[in-house]
Amino acid sequence: MTENPKNHEWTEARVSRAIAMALSAIVVVADLWLLVVFLRIAPGLPGGLAAYWYILAGIAAVLAFAGLRLRRHWSAFQAGE
Repeated sequence: MTENPKNHEWTEARVSRAIAMALSAIVVVADLWLLVVFLRIAPGLPGGLAAYWYILAGIAAVLAFAGLRLRRHWSAFQAGE
């Protein structure tokens, strides 16, 4: 009898991949929240948003890294690695 390819077996590697994927998703959500909060308070800071461009660049870099990591984990999770 052939096995269903959609039926995944929960091995130790898959569990660790799922946990890493969940943590990456939490980082993405937290970073988006940080971006929203920063954009709300930045106009009230001395010098405005332009004076604090490096904070915005740091938030964008973390978001890009976490998003790519989440995508990589999701692809590997679906592939069964």
